[in-house]
Amino acid sequence: MPLLSVIVPAYNEETNIPILIERVTKALSGIDYELIIVDDGSIDNTADVAKKFEDKHPIKVIRHERNKGKIEALKTGLQAARGEFIAFLDADMEYPPEALPTMLQKAIQGHDLVATIRVDNRPFYRRIVSSGARCLAKLLIPKLRRYKDPITEMILAKRDLILQINLKNYIKPFIPILLAAKNLAEVEIQLSYRTGGESSFRLKWIFNYLYELLDLLVKRGR
Repeated sequence: MPLLSVIVPAYNEETNIPILIERVTKALSGIDYELIIVDDGSIDNTADVAKKFEDKHPIKVIRHERNKGKIEALKTGLQAARGEFIAFLDADMEYPPEALPTMLQKAIQGHDLVATIRVDNRPFYRRIVSSGARCLAKLLIPKLRRYKDPITEMILAKRDLILQINLKNYIKPFIPILLAAKNLAEVEIQLSYRTGGESSFRLKWIFNYLYELLDLLVKRGR
């Protein structure tokens, strides 16, 4: 059983995958880990490119025959993960793999969840949207005020904590995990702007996100 499982959902990321693998491999040198890449029905060569590295590194590539969405890709990765700790990482590398060792060390020290605090260098409009989303989350759900960045999408947590949460098809699927954590820690990271592939951001996600927060608020109030 590896110490850490890193789950990467990927869709049309053939350009980024080799760079991602190189960075993860370098960052986790000396650590017992597995990298699980879930190709969510890409129409490019994402899976084939990733599989070329399976013989050289502790990588498992799983492919969905059709695009099912990020949440289903995460669930597929969780089913395959064997690590004592589990981390989630996006294939576009907006979140730095280099933060994983520090996050893992904090988890080993006893934190059941380690979240990232983003220092954002993306385009101005994305920073405004992200700042508004953080404030809204803290306003509507007081327990999220424990976090400086409750909408981060790079977290590392104990396996048992993650598996007790049924991931829903949310824009920010890790908020329920953050709410369930008892002993949390945060690590500051430098967020990057993608240089390859296509951003998946859509304006309609803002409205979906608001609905999701209200959904969580209602359920926690029951």
